[in-house]
Amino acid sequence: MNAHPDEANPTAPAPSKYAYTCIDHSILYPHLKRWLWAPAVPALLPMSLSPNTMTIVGNLLAWIAFFILLSMGSQHRLLFLVPAVLNFIYLSLDNMDGIQARRTGRSSPLGEYLDHWADSFVATMMVFGYGIATGLEPWIMLSGMAMVGTAYFATFWEQRHARRLVFGLCGSIEAILAISAFYCIFAVGGLEPLARTPRIFGYSLASAIFSLVAFFSATAFVGSMIRVGKGWGDFVPHVLVFGAAGLWYAYGEVPLIAVGFIFMLASSHLGGRMVMAKVLDEEPRIGDTVLYLLLGAAMAASWALKLGPTGQAIAAVPVIAYLLARLAGDFHRTVGSLREHLNPSELLSQLVHRS
Repeated sequence: MNAHPDEANPTAPAPSKYAYTCIDHSILYPHLKRWLWAPAVPALLPMSLSPNTMTIVGNLLAWIAFFILLSMGSQHRLLFLVPAVLNFIYLSLDNMDGIQARRTGRSSPLGEYLDHWADSFVATMMVFGYGIATGLEPWIMLSGMAMVGTAYFATFWEQRHARRLVFGLCGSIEAILAISAFYCIFAVGGLEPLARTPRIFGYSLASAIFSLVAFFSATAFVGSMIRVGKGWGDFVPHVLVFGAAGLWYAYGEVPLIAVGFIFMLASSHLGGRMVMAKVLDEEPRIGDTVLYLLLGAAMAASWALKLGPTGQAIAAVPVIAYLLARLAGDFHRTVGSLREHLNPSELLSQLVHRS
């Protein structure tokens, strides 16, 4: 999520000449890097370990944590410790892979793409898993996913226009650590005191704190729009997709889990294209007419046929399947174009050759 320029430092012993500029105002990153991540890399990681493999493993752990959160019940409160630990390991690997790339001279556009593109899933996935596991009010969860997804897009949209990445005071590192801390508290005291009991203006403390994540995400993408000062029409696809899917949930009977997956995958699809365009040095594709049509058709069919929750969930399947197909296609094309940067011995190379 917070992708840092360690692996793209122009002074690094990297074989490639690409570089990018990052302005990071994160409160916690400098301290975590100095006292934990930077010392851990030479102490724990062999020179032979590929940074791309670290990225893949970290994201697999984040996905495991996500599915645990979707499937666990409130009666198994100690299970909250598992996603808390897995998310912290993901966060550490996500920030150590760049240090390892600089250390081993394995910087490449492929590493940049893999790191940033994978973050497009995790950004909204963290919100999604937290919302489902804690019983967050649906409108708060979906609003948070929309804010986080749009902030992700805005970060790389600004990079496209201004040739720099800008991260705010409270970004992904602070959000992930806050969420993981709440999971630890839930494991000890249960959900009831913090996530189920209204305490602040009729909302639980977990909901109120989570609202801060959405707030800082909103300030992030608004800040990007102000700094760039043009091209705001590029955000219309997010308004259309998030707005339509949100209305479907509000006025239909489509299950929250289905809408959550649409939000998450659409965010990755629309935002990941900015990363893909950057590393391939091509114009980004903004919007997706087929996605609009599929989503509109699913909503229209649900209401016209008066489908119940099961029927509307089935109507959402083509939308989700299309998003998965587009994501897979974009990933395959990008990795194929950057194949020259693959080390034959690393995990990603083996996965690509098998496909």
